[in-house]
Amino acid sequence: MLTIEELSSALRRGRESFSALQAQYERLPATRCHCGTPGVCCRFMPEMTLLEALQWIDAMAQMPEKRRDALLLRFLSFYMATPLRQAGCPFLEAEGGCSIYPRRPFACRAYGLWSVTAGRSRTRQHRDGKRKLIRSWKQLGIRVADDAVALEMDYCTQVESRTQPPPSDRHIMDVLAGVYALDEPFGPCRDRFEDQYHSDFSYLLAALLLGARKAVLAKMAVVKEMAEEGTDRRLRKLESQMNSRAAAGLFRGETSG
Repeated sequence: MLTIEELSSALRRGRESFSALQAQYERLPATRCHCGTPGVCCRFMPEMTLLEALQWIDAMAQMPEKRRDALLLRFLSFYMATPLRQAGCPFLEAEGGCSIYPRRPFACRAYGLWSVTAGRSRTRQHRDGKRKLIRSWKQLGIRVADDAVALEMDYCTQVESRTQPPPSDRHIMDVLAGVYALDEPFGPCRDRFEDQYHSDFSYLLAALLLGARKAVLAKMAVVKEMAEEGTDRRLRKLESQMNSRAAAGLFRGETSG
């Protein structure tokens, strides 16, 4: 698994590529959504590249400690309760805005720009992934009712391009390829983030806070209790025991520029 030292080293190197990452983002047009319910599409966090995860870590490193600790708690709770709860991305603000909007990852920027066919296909893939997870839990003796799982909403068709004609799916895929290419210098760290953490930022932080093994076992226990008893005592206990100092090395001043 990834250590704080490895991530800190990757972060120092990654800052050199943040401007290139933003340049890739700028190849997508600015958007506006007319659905009338801002933030509803942020119930889950998107998958991301390692460089995008490092960009989030860098943003958190520059926050006041009290705000960062509150975010770490939200990420821990999000990881433990997903997909049984629809708590929303920890960066989602109460009124539906994004508190990290300039550093939102590719998946957030491209949402709503895909063609309806491609967008619905990606939605089906995400839903199938959740159902596959449920089957895995059942094999481990954790009974989760299908209707208890919060699935991704139908693909939004209310997003419009504000600055230029809507891009083609091919162009969006080309931008995505450019984003992924920026991960190449990180080699083994990138591979572990994708293979061991499934490109899940909340899992990465939970593993840093609790240790990788405890993060997985604790999630299984939390999900089991929530699914079978309808309570969240284990989750509340984990939250009360969270020690943000476990990940403090990743957010020290010397790692934030």
